[in-house]
Amino acid sequence: MKVVYSEHFQAELCCVTGRYTAESKELGRRFVQTVESACLEIAADPFRWRVLEGRVRRCLVRRFPYIIYYLEEDDLLYFGALLHSARHPETYRAAFEDL
Repeated sequence: MKVVYSEHFQAELCCVTGRYTAESKELGRRFVQTVESACLEIAADPFRWRVLEGRVRRCLVRRFPYIIYYLEEDDLLYFGALLHSARHPETYRAAFEDL
């Protein structure tokens, strides 16, 4: 299965990691490890998490207030958005507009 991370996902991961690292290098490292672990869990069983709309699913990131929005189609796993759980829930849609 081909795995693709959107520019939005990558930019948000970098930005959030920077904020957590500014608080503590260990916190930044744990955030990245936790997100990577969640992405690996999704890749292992993409149908485990519920469908939000159309083909888009969401996975809550453990220990951090973030949500991963992704979709699986044929042989593609597309990670579209990484958003703080307090943000408007429909913000994720912009990451999937071009698909």
